[in-house]
Amino acid sequence: MELTRQAIEEFDLPYTLIESSEPAMLSELERAQSNGLKIIVNN
Repeated sequence: MELTRQAIEEFDLPYTLIESSEPAMLSELERAQSNGLKIIVNN
């Protein structure tokens, strides 16, 4: 998780890193896909 956080900061990426459990991540992925939103999942 820390390497991802560092990459976001170092490359000034327009992403928000949110830590969560696997079930919460999968739920958010499903919601984003249903709404046609772009999402990155890092497990």
